Amino acid sequence: LVNFDDKGEYFSKLPWYALRENHCTTVCKEGGTPIGLAYTNCIDAYLDLIDGLIITGGDFDISPTYYGEDVSNARVYSINKRTEFEFKIAEGALKRDMPVLGICGGQQLLNVLLGGSLIQHIPDTVQTDINHEQPNKRTEPGHAVIVKPNTLLSKCIGGMQEIMVNSAHHQAVKEVGPDVIV
Repeated sequence: LVNFDDKGEYFSKLPWYALRENHCTTVCKEGGTPIGLAYTNCIDAYLDLIDGLIITGGDFDISPTYYGEDVSNARVYSINKRTEFEFKIAEGALKRDMPVLGICGGQQLLNVLLGGSLIQHIPDTVQTDINHEQPNKRTEPGHAVIVKPNTLLSKCIGGMQEIMVNSAHHQAVKEVGPDVIV
């Protein structure tokens, strides 16, 4: 991770955590209270404090060892301490039947946790006209996705069958976990 502030200077020479502002403001806007969770072994204590869990992404990948593969592309970059923590807390949240939202790499982590696997580098496996590492701003939509009817997502977006999303990733779900609906 690069520890630069707006002036191009380091935040700290020591390890640090960062949260995306838009994730926190969206949780507040919807009536929640966002709480950042440090990657510690305080899993049960955290789960006792929260009503739902959001696993966000970042500029890193889930290690292929989590789904029984060796690294097959040099672009694969893992942050194992974060991934290990997120696996444990997501597993605990699911066991408690707590709502869990996976955003970007968080969605990929949930699929792997639930028995699925990932495409390690989309261009190595899938021929598509969609640029999944879109050149426009990450806050702007890059392409459309089809929403499966009668799913929770479909209900959340008023039954729309297609929505626009941004794409800022080089990995994707390969094998869907047995109880996962795309």
